[in-house]
Amino acid sequence: MKIGISCHALKESGGIERYAMDLVRGLHRRAIKPVYFAKKFDTSLPHFGWIDACKIGVRWLPQKLRDPYFSWRLQSQKRALGVDTLISCNRVSSSDIAICGGTHLGFLRAMGRRAKWTDRIQIHLEKQQYASARAIVAHSQLMVDELRNDYQIPPEKITLIYPPVDTERFQIASSAQRRALRQQFEFPPGVIVFLFASSSHERKGFPLLAQFFSTTKLPVMLAVVGRPISVSSPKICYLGFRKDIEACYQAADFTILASQYEPFGLVGIESVLCGTPVVMAERIGCLEVISDAASLRFDAHDGASLAKAVGAAVARATAGSVQLTEPSRHISVDIGIDAHVGAVLALCESSA
Repeated sequence: MKIGISCHALKESGGIERYAMDLVRGLHRRAIKPVYFAKKFDTSLPHFGWIDACKIGVRWLPQKLRDPYFSWRLQSQKRALGVDTLISCNRVSSSDIAICGGTHLGFLRAMGRRAKWTDRIQIHLEKQQYASARAIVAHSQLMVDELRNDYQIPPEKITLIYPPVDTERFQIASSAQRRALRQQFEFPPGVIVFLFASSSHERKGFPLLAQFFSTTKLPVMLAVVGRPISVSSPKICYLGFRKDIEACYQAADFTILASQYEPFGLVGIESVLCGTPVVMAERIGCLEVISDAASLRFDAHDGASLAKAVGAAVARATAGSVQLTEPSRHISVDIGIDAHVGAVLALCESSA
């Protein structure tokens, strides 16, 4: 069976691109070299040597037409390269195993947005992807529900497989390492630090967090990693874009997200693996597999609920160390890359 993977790009990024790279890593460990269809490739990555790259150029097209063209062109490229099973991480009509890490209809509803013509293009591509696929991998129960209710996908076509995390990268730091990291990031002594890692600030609830942290009297600080911010406050600091996000988790007291739409939220699992508990909006998908002892939850649409959760976190930190000493006890599923890829390959074989 010749396997193909379709994604927007092969590059260091968050979300689905990172997931596709984890698939490549897991397949490489099994001595499987997939054909990788993408619009662009970072040839400096070791992953580039683990794939047969097939670039589908789209830069000559207007932005809104690139995804439909990519989907159309992929059909002939898949046939020409003899790909038997295509694992699609983006919206393409020739998918065999469709990865659902989020739906466009669910996103629009959560954000309170009406569909524009550009949204309708994405929804059409999404429906084509699900229709052509022999099986759909949902990354959370939230996605299972959206697939069944919004897209009328029969339940027997959907398999829930939570996304993987690199457990070799995300690990607990020693007390000495943690102190050194806090000094490096210039976190003030006695301040309880909440880490906010994001490349999409509005969707992940930064306005709500910024309003709270800039006005609260609690001994807290919001440390932001990712896209730049325009808010200026003594209680909000910007750490920039960082490739060593694991160091940020290890240095913080809590990781926080107030997402209005978060199909899974890998940051929650990554944070717990680094020994740092989470404070998260209750509809975030990763909370399905994180214990109550490692998480505090709130309503992303209610500032008072956020204040209560942060207050509870401060009370925990004030009472003693909040760091998790046995992260695996707080995650209810095997989130390793090898286990995930094994489950996806089994699905490929059973649905062939």
